[in-house]
Amino acid sequence: MKRFVNCVLFIVCISLSAQDDRETIARIDSLGINAYNYFNENDYVNAYNHFSSLLEISDSLNDRHSIALASLNLGKIYYHTKAYNKAENSYVRSLSVAQLTHDKCLIANAYLHLGELAAQTHKTEEQLAYFEKALLYASKIKDEDKNTKKYAESIKFKINTNLTFLYLKKGQLDKGFDYLNKAKQNLDKIPLNPFFKAHYNFAHGKYFEKRKEFNNANSKYRVAIGILKDNTINSLASSQLLLGKIYNSLANSYSQLGNHQNAYKSLLKHNRANAVFLEQNQLLKKNITTLKLDIPEHKNTIGFEHNQLELHEQATSRIKIFSIITVLAIIVLLILTLTLYNNFKANVKLSKMLKLRNIELEKSKKEAEVSSQLKTQFISNVTHELRTPLYGVVGLSTLLLNGKDLSEKEFKYIKSIKYSADYLLQLVNDVLQMGKMESGTVALKNVPTNLNVMLKDIVATFENRLQETNNTLKTQVDKSIPNMLDFDKVRLTQVLVNLIGNSIKFTQNGNIYLRVKQINSPDSKIHLKFEVEDNGSGISKKDQKIIFQNFTQLVDKNNSKYQGTGLGLPIAKSLVKLFGGSIKLKSMVDVGSTFSFTIAVEKSVIKAQDTLNIKHHEPKQIAQNEKYKVLVAEDNKINQIVTRNLLEAENFECHVVNDGAEALAEFKNHKFDLILMDINMPVMGGNEATKKIREINPNIPIIALTAADIEEVENDYKSIGYSDVITKPFDNHSFFQKVVERIQESKLKTELPSV
Repeated sequence: MKRFVNCVLFIVCISLSAQDDRETIARIDSLGINAYNYFNENDYVNAYNHFSSLLEISDSLNDRHSIALASLNLGKIYYHTKAYNKAENSYVRSLSVAQLTHDKCLIANAYLHLGELAAQTHKTEEQLAYFEKALLYASKIKDEDKNTKKYAESIKFKINTNLTFLYLKKGQLDKGFDYLNKAKQNLDKIPLNPFFKAHYNFAHGKYFEKRKEFNNANSKYRVAIGILKDNTINSLASSQLLLGKIYNSLANSYSQLGNHQNAYKSLLKHNRANAVFLEQNQLLKKNITTLKLDIPEHKNTIGFEHNQLELHEQATSRIKIFSIITVLAIIVLLILTLTLYNNFKANVKLSKMLKLRNIELEKSKKEAEVSSQLKTQFISNVTHELRTPLYGVVGLSTLLLNGKDLSEKEFKYIKSIKYSADYLLQLVNDVLQMGKMESGTVALKNVPTNLNVMLKDIVATFENRLQETNNTLKTQVDKSIPNMLDFDKVRLTQVLVNLIGNSIKFTQNGNIYLRVKQINSPDSKIHLKFEVEDNGSGISKKDQKIIFQNFTQLVDKNNSKYQGTGLGLPIAKSLVKLFGGSIKLKSMVDVGSTFSFTIAVEKSVIKAQDTLNIKHHEPKQIAQNEKYKVLVAEDNKINQIVTRNLLEAENFECHVVNDGAEALAEFKNHKFDLILMDINMPVMGGNEATKKIREINPNIPIIALTAADIEEVENDYKSIGYSDVITKPFDNHSFFQKVVERIQESKLKTELPSV
């Protein structure tokens, strides 16, 4: 406020002395420079005084260019202090005077600010008309020098981003995208402007959000946030305001993806950014309050100051100067009093808004938690309900195929039933896997892996299919690649299995090659290029565009039936993207296809010979003539039949109960070598029954035999008390391997001498 008083005294003193034209022009330049400095520092009181003085002097000289500039900047001050009617009057005056000067920059600027003002007052059609006129005049600005060109591109960028947001709000996404591209072209011509760059990425994210491409939207939002945080503009109030808007949009996008935890975190960051904005703008709030105290219209201000100038020119006594100073001091005191009162009211209002916002955030958090729980429960139930009947179909058909009294026709029919059930099971697993990929719940788990051993295991899984199709599968691995590497073995295996399986599907009597090459790279990581090549039927150019889309099935020219679930290649593409790579395809019809991708892995600290030197102690083999007792807890009658017959066929004694309570009672009354426990059962579930059995006997092997998603069960099955977990339907060989291993481990523990 001391600065304000000094400024007024300075104006009074200057007014008392006569000025010639040259001194007046110098005064105009000085006022303009100081006014812009005050405006950029958010000191709107001093900026207003200087621009008003500049307008008065420019009026006296009929300097139209300065009149237009001063009016435009006074309009900006009124706009920032939310005095919209006065802002509109200033902008209109600036526009009318600028049109007389034919200054394209000033005209474009005036229309731009009128458009932004129309946006605040929700006048959509006026807003569009103003922006289009602004763009028209901005396009006519001549590139006289580097500064003019940069200034013109800045105006165009602001106009195009405003038009982008306007059309996105109206739902006209194609038009919005056109203006977004134009803004990008303007941005490329404005070097070293991080605020504009952040604003562009925010607009791009809004476009993706409107298209419901929320992952792409989030990517753009995070880029914008990174720019604002990595540059010194982060300390500016305008940067904090933009940062708050971006976090708010990011929270909405996460919410649409179902990622409510990140949505909640983003809303908190939105609040923090707004809080920093308010904290950095204490002076701004005071200026806003001051200028809202009935600042007169420009014309009245100009007239008043002009009269004051005439009086000062006639004044010769120190008494009159003292009187003016006294009046100004009283006004200053009054302004200070009203400022304190308005600040108090503003703080009370802000406190109420923050309380309401916190209540809304707490409500959103609870809704997100409920939604997440419902989604998890739904996936678990659907998985269980689909896999349970499939277990019966696969199990019964397997038992029938093992019979010796089937005719050739009956054997063929039952084999077809099992094939259909296996196909349906694969479809269920693929759909669940794709759902996890889209929801972002799949994460890589890097473990030390022997690459050559992994590839041999993959080749071994295709032995039967290669025999059926009369194909050969050959592997070629660069000798320079270390044997032991750190990567996600499960996910990479899944990618290669899907690609090799696809090649086998469309190749008959041919050759398939699996190649692994090391690619030179500047970083410390090892970059591996994987190729799966076949000489099968090939893929047409048309089909190559859709082959990676979900549920897309191609038709073999020698077979009119659709092949596969249509999810193998989309899953492989998503997993490779998770590794940071992308799948490329080269194919010609009747020549063959080559799928390739490159990923970066780490060299493992574990050496291959270390793994070879580890002694693998095989469990002590139990006598084959011993008959082991297995307790099966299963509520589904068909599944009871399947499990019982599978076990009894392998010389196990099987006891079946219908729920966890019966299993607990049976366990207390009889001795068993192993328990197969279904998780979801009436009366008492498998988890509760397992915990109670563990209180009695901590050593008996208990295997969770469940139709639920194995990844969800594996997260905590050991903490419940299970020794292992098997998902229904299961591979019979793997099933009996786990059953025998768990029994052997239990028997060996009981045989060890106590210490």
